[in-house]
Amino acid sequence: MENSRRITFEILLEYFVKKRNLNDIIDRYLKIRKPKPQDKSLIYQISKGVVKRYITLDFLISRISGLKIEKIEILSLLALRIALFQIIFLDRIPDYSSVSESVSIIKGFRGRKSANFVNAVLRKATRIPDIYQFLEENIKKVRDRNRQESIRHSFPEWLVRYWGRTYSSDILKKILESLNRNPEFYFRINTLKITEKDFYDDASSFFSGPYETFLDGTAFKIKDKFEEFINSKFIREGLLFVQNLSSQIAIRYFLNPGPGEKVLDICSAPGGKSVSSALMMKNEGEIIAIESNEKRLKILEGNVKRMGADIIRSINADAGKEYFLQTDKRGNNYKKQKDQSNDYNEYFDKIFIDLPCSSFGTVSKNPDTKYNKDIGRLKIFKENSLKILHNAAPYLKRGGKITLYTCTLSKIENEELINEFMDKNEGRYKVDNTDSIRRLVNENVRDFPEINCLPESGNIIEILPWYLNSEGASICSLIKLK
Repeated sequence: MENSRRITFEILLEYFVKKRNLNDIIDRYLKIRKPKPQDKSLIYQISKGVVKRYITLDFLISRISGLKIEKIEILSLLALRIALFQIIFLDRIPDYSSVSESVSIIKGFRGRKSANFVNAVLRKATRIPDIYQFLEENIKKVRDRNRQESIRHSFPEWLVRYWGRTYSSDILKKILESLNRNPEFYFRINTLKITEKDFYDDASSFFSGPYETFLDGTAFKIKDKFEEFINSKFIREGLLFVQNLSSQIAIRYFLNPGPGEKVLDICSAPGGKSVSSALMMKNEGEIIAIESNEKRLKILEGNVKRMGADIIRSINADAGKEYFLQTDKRGNNYKKQKDQSNDYNEYFDKIFIDLPCSSFGTVSKNPDTKYNKDIGRLKIFKENSLKILHNAAPYLKRGGKITLYTCTLSKIENEELINEFMDKNEGRYKVDNTDSIRRLVNENVRDFPEINCLPESGNIIEILPWYLNSEGASICSLIKLK
């Protein structure tokens, strides 16, 4: 236990001091330190949990210690965050264990004086009869309601205010609560290599209890043994891949590619949506997958090869640049003249764009994503997305469909983006979400009753996080008229 908590401490120290990507830090430490398999889940749980809840934890630490957070040096503050997270949010770990481990770690880093301070604050916390009631009573003393929600759910105050201008107070509360839940993991069966029935028969020994299937059995959800599935032959042999349900629905119901069609997939790494398209197309037709990042492109190519999706061809290109199917990612022309005929003009039946975004819909699994943004960043995401959409449009046939996907809930990045694109292309496109929504609801409302409230009209379809118990997402399909 001490080793796993020490690793967790070092992971969080690097995150809070250097503000690097949390997943990258965790993966690097696990690779170097090689903790026991049973300790990995605890490291993930505490590391991500502390980051997810640190605004709440800091408020509580300040109230218990009587000190402003800025007055507590970072190592002691980190030890307090880790211990209090376990005391409040992890019932299976005894309080005395959480306290003694944090005190021991801070003593090794900072000596007896810091250890005594941490011990005193934590002992005081454990003597509070009902720490949840104590926390809530102190939150209610804060006058500003947005500040209250920020502290209660540990979201930046600016983001609470931003969402509050779009959603009712009840919906806002559900968004904040659902994004703080532990993520659920969905898989997609590769029907190019195995039937649903054969997979479930073969995998029966992996399921320790009931499991849930969706989308005609092509998708399923598990609550445990995630590591076993990830390291199993099903992943190694390309019989299975991880894909959240919102992404699966975007391909199945909104893009809806069919055999023989030509599909362009933009911002396509790590390749799940390209492979999902190939499965729907029964590996017949053509998919060109565009990715600007060379490392991510290699991951995509490895995944596509393992899945046996032969119709997918990958290209290292930057869709933020004009003529991106005519140039390499550095802007060098493949052809000598830009006005020469481009073989891909009006070539594709369908285009899917996984737009760069703030990723707020993924906070349950990527908690750090809610802290490193501001309104200015959202506007930059929108402008970059608008460039990509404008650059992709000439490659779509008349009568063809562009499906846009973001894993975020953001009016600037979604609704404003579509409105600006439609204004600049007046009469050339129409929104086409109605049939997709009807099929989605009719086929899945029994499993997910919340989707029954999805509107059949409107430019953007928002999949709020609790609808599917998956990531929050926004989807829109456009038909090219001329």
